[in-house]
Amino acid sequence: MYRYGEYLGYIDVKFDHVGKVVRWTGGPIHLTNQTAQDTALQSQIETWRVLFDAFGNDLVGNTTVLLDSSLCKTSECNFGDLICDVMINYRERVRARGVRLNGGGIRIDSFPGEITRADAIVRQ
Repeated sequence: MYRYGEYLGYIDVKFDHVGKVVRWTGGPIHLTNQTAQDTALQSQIETWRVLFDAFGNDLVGNTTVLLDSSLCKTSECNFGDLICDVMINYRERVRARGVRLNGGGIRIDSFPGEITRADAIVRQ
């Protein structure tokens, strides 16, 4: 996938009886504002959306400060510190000694207020 969902890939694979790939076809699909929407797929998405919205609306935290991403590519930043602290906390049961995080993956700010599961997933 290219940035912003501009390309979508597809692949069809045929396997033999032992699981070996015997044939495949596929490639990228360039999506533009001229690309026709698949109405059957859109209907499925709307059905799934109900479940995802319920999952995503769960409150997972809050912040009283701006979680700033502007320095994360070049230096330590409070958003990166939070992400690393959460990962260490999650992995404590397996005795993780540290975390390495690519600051380029922190691309937006999170403003003071409640943070839902959807915010945490979408705002990476």
